Amino acid sequence: MDELLKKTNQINAILNHHFSNEIDTFYFGDIENPILVKFIEEYFHECGFEIKTVPFYNHFIIDINDIDNKIKIISKLNSIISNDDNIVPLSKSDAYFINDNYKYKTEFSINEIFWAIENGLAFGYKINNDNNNNNKNNNGVNIVVDENEEKKINNSNNLSLDVKVLLKVKAKLTLSSIENNIIPLCSVAYDNTPSNSLIEKLGFKYSYSVTTMIISKNKINFIY
Repeated sequence: MDELLKKTNQINAILNHHFSNEIDTFYFGDIENPILVKFIEEYFHECGFEIKTVPFYNHFIIDINDIDNKIKIISKLNSIISNDDNIVPLSKSDAYFINDNYKYKTEFSINEIFWAIENGLAFGYKINNDNNNNNKNNNGVNIVVDENEEKKINNSNNLSLDVKVLLKVKAKLTLSSIENNIIPLCSVAYDNTPSNSLIEKLGFKYSYSVTTMIISKNKINFIY
């Protein structure tokens, strides 16, 4: 490594060493500055790497440390929920159904869903008093929500998801988070106007926007 550093620029040598011996892909997460994003894209493109930049996401938060705001939000959420008995906690059997049918899942999704269920942060909505559970042929729809996004599963009848239902379930989740002294957080794609609007109706306030960059080894083309 010392000999390599003598022959070339230190930064290029370090990158060359790690990418050729250890790393195929790495991530820049939670980048707020668009100028920095452009700089990283241009630099690694010139070095022969493939770059994927995720669209910016808006981060929203509810400040539960502000007692007056907390009381106001709880009142708003209870008004949205309006004692709807069709909002029910999800079970572990629901988790498998959701994981099998949710197309955006990752290898960690099932554990994330289990965690949400075990901590009272996952809810479903009954339609016609019939829980969906693992039955794909009834007239139900399950919605599981964590702090970051809504995961929606429509059954085989392709029922449309009512925005009012989604708002109620999200309100129930948010209320449960507050009751468990968990700061409600939510991330929404910057150009997803309906979801941004829905989040604001729940009392979330915009905090900041970030993106994630994925850099993959295509070919090493450093200039010495």
